[in-house]
Amino acid sequence: MAQALSAEEFQRMQAQLLELRTENYRLSDELRKNGAELLGLRQRVQALDKDLAKANKALSKSKKAQEVEALLGETRMLQGKLQSQEDDFRLQNSTLLRELAKLCAQIEGLEEENRRLRQGEPPGPPRDPPASAEAPPDGAADDSGAPLAPTDAPVEPPGEVQPAEEGAGGDASPKELSVLAAQAEVAQLQAEVAKLTEKLRKKQESFLQLQAEKETLLRDSRTEAEELRVRQDEEFRKLQAQNQRLQQELESAAQACAGERDELRRRLAEAEAACGESERGRQQAQEQLERQAQEHAAAVRARAEQHRAELEGRVGELQAALGDAERQRELQEAEDRALRQELKDVRDGQRILEKKGSAALKDLKRQLQLERRRADRLQERLQELLAPSRARSGLEELGLEGGSPGRGPGGDSSSLSSLGRDGSAPGSTKVGGAWGGGGAAKGRGLRGMGVWPQ
Repeated sequence: MAQALSAEEFQRMQAQLLELRTENYRLSDELRKNGAELLGLRQRVQALDKDLAKANKALSKSKKAQEVEALLGETRMLQGKLQSQEDDFRLQNSTLLRELAKLCAQIEGLEEENRRLRQGEPPGPPRDPPASAEAPPDGAADDSGAPLAPTDAPVEPPGEVQPAEEGAGGDASPKELSVLAAQAEVAQLQAEVAKLTEKLRKKQESFLQLQAEKETLLRDSRTEAEELRVRQDEEFRKLQAQNQRLQQELESAAQACAGERDELRRRLAEAEAACGESERGRQQAQEQLERQAQEHAAAVRARAEQHRAELEGRVGELQAALGDAERQRELQEAEDRALRQELKDVRDGQRILEKKGSAALKDLKRQLQLERRRADRLQERLQELLAPSRARSGLEELGLEGGSPGRGPGGDSSSLSSLGRDGSAPGSTKVGGAWGGGGAAKGRGLRGMGVWPQ
């Protein structure tokens, strides 16, 4: 039975610890939310400072009391907004303080119960968690929207409580283990409560500082508004004095203007009289100008007729000269065409002559090659005839056949040389060329054999 009670008590204490941890998490979240709201309030105060600076600049530039009143109304509206935000902040702080008080009461109850357990007294009836621990207040739950910073105190999750208690010692009883765990949890909660209290104190200090800055800002704005009113009053008095001075100047200027108006009327009458005389003179001058214009127009027409006649004669001469130039151009073009045709004919004749010359040259080259081959054959035949065994008998026969005086070897050589000269002379016929080529070939053959005279 004692073991069953200790187990139930342990479970109940563990549930209370979980509730306290959950409450601690919730309070930490609220503290972060309040810190974020405080940061937002500071930013709003800075924005209000900027708006107030802009309003002061606008007031310094403004000249009308209506604009000043509108700016003051806007300042009062901003002050009302700031006051409502301060009220919300105070409400949240009071809610947070109540939650902290409830948490401290729960911690004290746990400490009391832990003390009774140590002394061996039966535990008291379990207490239900306060209603405020189940749901956060409306004022604290509605104003959170910014990301929250994590708390400085490390908090263990609920699942790690039982393993830590089991590893504390194998010889301790479950009740002692639960007491030790409760003490550790209470110490951790006290540390977190101390941290939360310190954060709350810092937050209150920052709130007081913010409130002092707000009061300073309001005093400065009131002072600047009062100075602005004083400056506007001075400017208004200056404007009134300036208006009176301008009215006096306007009256004196009106009197001077009346005198000048009378003088101008007198001058206008004199100017009208002078204008009548000038109008008559203008009409006379206009009539004279019209007569001069008519005379000038007649002279211009006569000069134009004369100039036109001169231009027509000049145009006729130019047309005749143009016709002559056209005929000369046509003759020149005909001569150019004839010269081009003649030049073309000459070039065609040159091309034909070049073609004929090249054909004749090719024919002569071909004939020369034939004669050379023929001379080579004759030379071979002559070499056969003039062999060493028959050289003397051949010469004797030649001497006997040429019985007339003056014909001998010398006469034969002269006849052969004359044949060679006739064959090589320019303008010779085809047969003569052939004989000449043959004679030249024979002469070369005889010189090679030593028979032909050198």
